[in-house]
Amino acid sequence: MSQWPNSQLAGCLSLCMASLLRRRIVRVYPRSVQRLLYSTSVQASGATKEEATSPTGSSHDVKPSIPMVPKRRDPDAVLKALASTVEPVEIPLYMRGRGIADPLYPRGRGYHMVYTKHLEAGRAAAESIVQKWPKLFPSKPTDPSPANEGLGKSPLECLIIERDATKAWSMYETMKEEGEEVPLSVENELLALVAYHGLGNTRATSPDESDIYVHWPRNTAGSQPPSRADTKAPVDASTGTRTQAITAEDVEGSEVDEEIGGDADEATKVSVWSTDNTAECMFREMKKKDGGTYEALIQGLIKFNRYGRAFDIFQEMRDKNFQANVGIYNLLLSALKGYRVFNIATSLVKNMVSRPIIQPNITTMNHLLRISSKLEGSTKSISLKIMRELLHLGLEPTLTTFVNLLVAHSSDRYGSTNEERAVILEQVVSYIESNKQMMTLTEETDAVFFIQAFMTARKIGSTDLAMRLKSLAAVHGNFLVDNINYVMGLYLSTLCHNTPIETTMAEYHSLVPKVTVPLEWVYRDMFEMCDRHKSAEMALQLWKHTKRFMVPLTQVNTLNRLCGALTHTIPQEDLHSYLEALNEVWEIFKNSGNNPSELLITAMVRAHVQDNNLDEAWRYFKHFDKPSFLALVTLLKKYNLLEDKKKTLEILEIMVELDMTMPQRFVRDIVSNAGASEETRDRLVNRLANMKETEGEEEVSNKEATDKAEPFDS
Repeated sequence: MSQWPNSQLAGCLSLCMASLLRRRIVRVYPRSVQRLLYSTSVQASGATKEEATSPTGSSHDVKPSIPMVPKRRDPDAVLKALASTVEPVEIPLYMRGRGIADPLYPRGRGYHMVYTKHLEAGRAAAESIVQKWPKLFPSKPTDPSPANEGLGKSPLECLIIERDATKAWSMYETMKEEGEEVPLSVENELLALVAYHGLGNTRATSPDESDIYVHWPRNTAGSQPPSRADTKAPVDASTGTRTQAITAEDVEGSEVDEEIGGDADEATKVSVWSTDNTAECMFREMKKKDGGTYEALIQGLIKFNRYGRAFDIFQEMRDKNFQANVGIYNLLLSALKGYRVFNIATSLVKNMVSRPIIQPNITTMNHLLRISSKLEGSTKSISLKIMRELLHLGLEPTLTTFVNLLVAHSSDRYGSTNEERAVILEQVVSYIESNKQMMTLTEETDAVFFIQAFMTARKIGSTDLAMRLKSLAAVHGNFLVDNINYVMGLYLSTLCHNTPIETTMAEYHSLVPKVTVPLEWVYRDMFEMCDRHKSAEMALQLWKHTKRFMVPLTQVNTLNRLCGALTHTIPQEDLHSYLEALNEVWEIFKNSGNNPSELLITAMVRAHVQDNNLDEAWRYFKHFDKPSFLALVTLLKKYNLLEDKKKTLEILEIMVELDMTMPQRFVRDIVSNAGASEETRDRLVNRLANMKETEGEEEVSNKEATDKAEPFDS
């Protein structure tokens, strides 16, 4: 402390005392501290001790330089900074609250309840902040409360703002009976409200299919709509054009309208659009209509899956020279995704470019990509054309764009090869790596990107792209919250088929269980990898992990892959765990009512032979319907080693009955050791020996012997 200048020491002490005063720990400076501050301030001013105490330079002339207490930070600083980034957006009444335009709106009933709860909590918090700091947020919030927005409005407009469809419609009818004129803009907002809530709808277990078919444009005719699996739509004889149709059973996302009547017990019933409901009646009775009138009705029709009626209203709107906004076009395109109706989509695009021209946005292009992915043959070329047009318009692709592009090239029937898929996935991953700001969830489909990308990487067998995708997923893990096990399962499955077993196991141990616990199908692929690399030790380790992480192995295919991996020889010290695993698999087959598989019986025979328990090995051998070559050779070598001539000859006779063959030298040695007669020896050699020789090495005709060559090792 002696090395510090006195002026700096005084400043530090004063700041410390100021902090203590601010915290109310001490209220006054102690006298010793005052003297120290006084002396250091005198020295800092350059005055000598005599000048400070002389009559001309009395102590009253020198004032101690005690720094001021630092000013407290503005408690509203954060809100002020936040206010500069907030821009209120005017949202149409029919779009407020939870609506079909919200990309994050969940479909399931349980998810919907959680979503609504959090949505209301967020809205209440925002309204509380706006009301408490009106000077910082002087304009309307994004979703204004009815109390704030209702000022200066008519009673009908206030009810519309409050989204009370029943009371608003009653007041509207009263006003019309009294001859009171209602502005067209208010009528449009009311129509949007009653159409969205389906006021006057009926409730049924399923919609009326006869009124839900889509035939558009209207001058095309058709009878029975094609199914989703049809390659081509029927051709109308009068016009020569193909008609496309959407049936009620093809409609996705139908949901129960929870806001309009119905008991909770009637969960199987849905709100079905009626031609005589409130919205339809109001639309017919309106004397004046504009583009907003048609848009309001189309919104409700799309919500209740009345796609055919929605396209009819749209056609009527265009016939009257009203142009729809881009949001309506996107809703109509969203009704077509999932069906082979690209001709209808192109007709909508032609309407967009007619006067007045409507500029498509990225959502429009995403819908077109999604629709094109359902075509056959021309899917690849059309999707690439849409991508070129998207970039030409200066639109920034989203994750949904890439999802649709990968889907369009995912199936072999679309004409895409693995080389083409690899090029597309490489470009997609490179683009995201150089534009990481796009890693934001803007649409519901964005969350599917990693699933589709990893599926493509697995299909083409690209471990490099899979690892790059894993790096992106690790940085932006919020996309994987709901699908982490499945996505990482795809990653591990890709490695199983295309990388050395050491690399795959290293990645496995880095992810499990810290990041994910693999599903059963992932362990199936890993067991197959162990079988391919003849690594029974790895298979045994993976089986122990399934026990530790409580992953049930119930599929016969998975159990067979495990048994196939365990048929390979393992170290003697692991034999107890080896038998434990096989016994548990045997019990699973027994409890499920299935007969033990050939691979399981073979593994049991080999395990007990290795354990020198031939009685148990022979007991399991009797479970064979048709003994496997590997089990027979294992027993044959063991009985030959023990010089059990009777069992050796019995095994040889079984192999003769099954027309099995073995290398000639091996057969001669076994038969000679069995002590058979010359006639029996010649017969067995002629029936079992493979006489073909190539470069001095006997060929093994039996496929199992080729796969499991270790029985013939010396």
